[in-house]
Amino acid sequence: MVLFWLYLHGHHTVSLVGGATARVGDPSGRLTSREKTDGSIQDANFQSLYNQVGKVWQTASNYGQRHGYKLESQGKRQLLDNADWLMKLDIVSFLQMLGTGMRIGTMLGRDTYVSPLSYV
Repeated sequence: MVLFWLYLHGHHTVSLVGGATARVGDPSGRLTSREKTDGSIQDANFQSLYNQVGKVWQTASNYGQRHGYKLESQGKRQLLDNADWLMKLDIVSFLQMLGTGMRIGTMLGRDTYVSPLSYV
């Protein structure tokens, strides 16, 4: 809602959809890894999410017009996919970018629980 109000009052707003993030997956809160999803399903899921966010922005714009906000006074809005730049990174560039802000010893010292049953 804050983005919508900023947009309606003339500010530049950006919505970010995680196309690259969806390809990585996130096993948070699980004891096992997430099942690998086929690339075509990932693409379809991303496209669906991208379209939904686009429709929400259109709804916000229509709301603004119904309530007297002029198109000229509305700001610029963008709907971006993080895959547009993250898919272009190679591993060395990625590590160079993040390496200065991360302590490798701390990261390597983290423990991940692995169930003894996972080896059976």
